[in-house]
Amino acid sequence: MLTLVVTRGTVAALDRLDITLPATGESRSADGVTVMRPVAERTYLLDPRPGVAAALLSAGQRLVDQSDYWVPLALSGPRAAEALARHWKVDLHPEASPPERTTRSTLATISCILLRDGLDAFRLFLPRSFARAGFAELAETLHRLPDD
Repeated sequence: MLTLVVTRGTVAALDRLDITLPATGESRSADGVTVMRPVAERTYLLDPRPGVAAALLSAGQRLVDQSDYWVPLALSGPRAAEALARHWKVDLHPEASPPERTTRSTLATISCILLRDGLDAFRLFLPRSFARAGFAELAETLHRLPDD
């Protein structure tokens, strides 16, 4: 995962690479690259194609490879949103958080990024040092959900 600080020249630098900068709170996927923008000043590129990092750096963009920092955690199924809603401070109802929505908030006390891949599918990105705790927190929440 590459972290890109959004500056005046970011849109032009990404355009030259045929990558669209999404609006704040949105994500876009094209040509195998997912671009998440949970906050205005920072964008995350997942699995960018070879040469993207070098091109952005040569265009003067501030870029950090954080592949070893973030751990992705997928959560999907009919009760995924219900489980996340017990921790997540942001409204996860489909009207407020449709697919491709991305936000930063906390899972319990762990700061992380959430990408909604579908109505019942999410990807969380947790700091590596907290990934095990985040997984355990979600597992416990899923276990404690009341039966329907």
